[in-house]
Amino acid sequence: MSIRVQFLFWVLVVCLVAIGGVGYTSLQFSKQAVFKEAVDKAALLGSYTEASLHYSRTQAVPMVKHLVGEERFYPEIMSGFVMARNVADRFTHTQPGYAIKNAAIDPLWPESKADQQELQVIADLKRDKSLKNTTGFMVKNGKEFFYEARPMVITEKCLGCHGDPKDASRDQIMIYGAENGYNWKVGDVTSAMFVYVPVSEALAIAKASAVKLVVMGTAYSLCALLLMAVFLGVKIVTPLKTLCKRTEEISLGKNLDTPITVKSNREIGELARSIDRLRLNIARLIKKKS
Repeated sequence: MSIRVQFLFWVLVVCLVAIGGVGYTSLQFSKQAVFKEAVDKAALLGSYTEASLHYSRTQAVPMVKHLVGEERFYPEIMSGFVMARNVADRFTHTQPGYAIKNAAIDPLWPESKADQQELQVIADLKRDKSLKNTTGFMVKNGKEFFYEARPMVITEKCLGCHGDPKDASRDQIMIYGAENGYNWKVGDVTSAMFVYVPVSEALAIAKASAVKLVVMGTAYSLCALLLMAVFLGVKIVTPLKTLCKRTEEISLGKNLDTPITVKSNREIGELARSIDRLRLNIARLIKKKS
């Protein structure tokens, strides 16, 4: 393997390592940006949902109960969770991929039943009631989501709907039955408000960008190597081959009258001039002997 090939080979190896490092670093920075954006969005949606629940519980629901009476129950305007769920449904309709769910261990509404992953999160919140929220990643239906979960702590007001089913309104029993969603205890954590932010597409874009960066870097490196190969061939390899050939001729006493002409003012030019001086000296010695 010639010096030129070896040189180009190692330059290519160094370039590929550098490009791989740049691609990996770019991917990590992109992932961090995706996760940071997901955290901010989840926190914003979680705060908005919590504010909506607070408003419905403290203002809307008490006012409606005052107007229609305690014995009647219209979930769409008298349940903070139903109101929040309807708002969330509208939001996720206009923002596909996002999801807001009040996941409960034993809900009145079957669709609010927590799945296995959500049950684990709720269990963690039950163990450590000092937690105001918890975050992480979940994979649902093959897609990755960043989630924020906020515990829903039972208060006295919650028992009006979720205490003893005998104390629930007739309308509520007719709508939800008397089997699930009752006998909750004050201070307990029976559900959590989950906000899901999709990250699969953003991560896929980040990976595609990193791959594109590596491919483009490799292409540019190959172009640079091609130019370098041409430069080495014209400026270094060809002159060196010429000097090698002339040096061998001089050692055999051939073509001593032919000057060595290599147009270069750098190291190769200096080498050529040195060999040419050697040619002249050998030619003089041969003439003296003859």
